[in-house]
Amino acid sequence: MRTRSNLTSLVVFGLIAGCGLTQSAKDAATSEMAALEESKPSDSTGAMTSVALLFASTFGAPSDSSLPLVDAGAAPESATPATSIEINDKLSLNYAKFNIGKIRMKAERDQKEGEKELEKSEIADEKTAVSTLDRLIGDLSSSSTNLLDPTGGQPLPPPPPNGQRFKKEAERAKVKEKLEDLKGREKERLEKGLKQDKSTKFVGPYVYDAVLKKIEGEAPKVDLVDGSYKRVEFQMLRNFGAPESDPLLGHVFAMKGNFTKNDGAIIPVEIEWSVALNFRIAGEKGAAVKTGEDNSLIVDFNIGKWFEGIDLDTALVDAEGTMYINRTNNSEIMKKLLKNMKIHSGFGKDKNKDGKLDADERAGQGQETSDAEPSQG
Repeated sequence: MRTRSNLTSLVVFGLIAGCGLTQSAKDAATSEMAALEESKPSDSTGAMTSVALLFASTFGAPSDSSLPLVDAGAAPESATPATSIEINDKLSLNYAKFNIGKIRMKAERDQKEGEKELEKSEIADEKTAVSTLDRLIGDLSSSSTNLLDPTGGQPLPPPPPNGQRFKKEAERAKVKEKLEDLKGREKERLEKGLKQDKSTKFVGPYVYDAVLKKIEGEAPKVDLVDGSYKRVEFQMLRNFGAPESDPLLGHVFAMKGNFTKNDGAIIPVEIEWSVALNFRIAGEKGAAVKTGEDNSLIVDFNIGKWFEGIDLDTALVDAEGTMYINRTNNSEIMKKLLKNMKIHSGFGKDKNKDGKLDADERAGQGQETSDAEPSQG
């Protein structure tokens, strides 16, 4: 079993992918941008040291109930893996997986203009990829380039009250049919990203299972120049490597569970997203990487806060009794969820080596930027 010192993890979620872009940003997605240089802290001595990036999930206060990263297929030493996680007194999840890639370590808190242009390019590139995916699998009902906001600002017609399960299975079959092509496209996108940004340290993709408290696949440690790192950026990308029976296949993330309505009825919930999400977590002080120390950094997702301000009692339930939350079903709820995912994340140095991000260890918080909400046009 891996020890924490040789574990590396990733971090993630956010909602930049749905933003409206200028024509120049769209054009940038089709051209090679100059590679951004590696980010080096101003307080660095130039010494190199090993850094492990851990991933934890919180279901309450920042220091409560963290789920430390463990080796794929190995149970935590101190606890038996849970079969479900309680988000609040009405919602529980028995499945929650996230596909993470392209983690960047940056010395500056704020983005430079070149970095902003690169991010816009990635967003535009993903929009093109989404349209291609929709054409490949025939999902014409959700092919709007604004993803959650239709062209022209007109509301989307409500989804049919039944047939959602049949539609999902049909789309899934088409994804499987085109799987090799889709895998190749995603690999090409990752390779392009590496050329664009030298500060990308973890490429992935990696799958984090928040219920079983593990990351699947290899997550190598990385050597960084010492100094203070004030920003961590990463992407959640579509997964085309999951087993054919895994709900994550074809999606960026997928969650399943149960919701207890006000009248006591228990409703199955299925949440999924298929457009890349960009996360930026930043702080003024940052986290110090020093030679001769355990430099384990933690990225924390406060899942307990992701559903704050979201009233699932108002969500539409299909004729078969399932609550679907995605691009075309309960899309307003999905908007709020994606925004919360982006904001309620953090990073810091695991000073007491307990595998979770305590309140006094928090060095950066998820950033809500101007492009955090899908826009019209």
